[in-house]
Amino acid sequence: VRAQAAKPRSTATTQEAAQNTEEMKKAKAEYDAKVKEVEDKNKKAQATNELVSAALKAGNEAFTAKNMDLAITKYTEGIAADPNFVGSAPIFYNNRGIALKTRAVDNYNVAIKAGSDVTAKIEGFNKAKKDFADAAEGYVNSWNVLKNAPAADITDKASFDGNRMGTLRGAVEVFQMAVRTEQVDPAVIEAAKLLIPEYQANEPDAAKKAAASLALADLYRVVGDSDNAITAYKAILDSSPDNVDALLGAGLSLVNIGYINNDKTKLQEGSNLLQKFVGLAPDTNKFKADAVALIDTLKKEQNVTPQKVTAPAKKKP
Repeated sequence: VRAQAAKPRSTATTQEAAQNTEEMKKAKAEYDAKVKEVEDKNKKAQATNELVSAALKAGNEAFTAKNMDLAITKYTEGIAADPNFVGSAPIFYNNRGIALKTRAVDNYNVAIKAGSDVTAKIEGFNKAKKDFADAAEGYVNSWNVLKNAPAADITDKASFDGNRMGTLRGAVEVFQMAVRTEQVDPAVIEAAKLLIPEYQANEPDAAKKAAASLALADLYRVVGDSDNAITAYKAILDSSPDNVDALLGAGLSLVNIGYINNDKTKLQEGSNLLQKFVGLAPDTNKFKADAVALIDTLKKEQNVTPQKVTAPAKKKP
C-alpha cells in the first residue's frame, strides 16, 4: 500500500483535478456575483422606497399647507425615484397635476388683480399657462405608465383602477380650467386629444362625457382654431341640438372665421346659432348679454339678421 501511494499521479489525473478546481472557482465567482447583484438590487429598492415614502409625505404636507412650490418639488422627486413604476409614478404625477393646477389658478388670479400693471399680468398669465401645460403633460405620462405596466407589477387591481380614473379625471379638470382662464398652451390641446377619448371610454356618467367633449371644442376656440372648434361643437349639436354652451361656442367661432375670411355665409350661420343660444340661455348666463350685443353688431355692420335654426330631420332607422 505504501508503495502504491508513493507512486506519482498520472498527468491526466492532475489535469482533471486542476480543471475541477478552476470550474469550482468559476462557479463560486458566478454565485457570489449573483448574490451581490440581488443584494445591490434589494438595497436600491429599499433606498427607492424610502425616498418615495419621504417624498410623498413631504409633498402631501406641503400641499395641505398650501405651499404648492414645495409640493410640486417633492412630487417631482418622487417621480424621478422610479418614473416607470406603476405602483408609485402615477400617484406622484396625479398629485403634482393637482398642485400645478392649483398654482396656475393662483397665478392667474394674481394677474387679474394686477390691474393696469401689464408686465405683472403677462407674467402671471404665462406662469398659469405653463403650469397647465406641465400638468397636462404629467397626466399623459401617468396614463402611459398605467397603460404599459407589466401585469406582474399590478398587485392591487382596485388601486390600479383608481389611479386610472384619477389620471383621466384630473386631466379633464385641467383642460376645463385652462378654458375658464383662457390660458391654453398647444401642449394642453395635444394632451386633450389623447386623453379625452380615453376618459369618455371609461367614465360612466353621460353628462361628464358630454362636458369633456365641450372642453376639447372650447380649447380649440380659445386658441383661435375656429375650424376644429366648429367641427367639435357641431358634433355635440348633432346629438344635443339645444346645448347652449355648444351653440354659443359654435356661433362665436363661425362669426370669428366669417370676419377673418369675409365670409357672409359663416357670419349668417354664426348669427343664427347665437340667436338660438340667446333664446335658450337663462338671463343669468354671463355670456348672454355679449351674444345679444354681437348679434346687434352683425345686423348693423354686416346686414346679417338671424334666421331660425331648423334642426335636421332624423333619419329613419
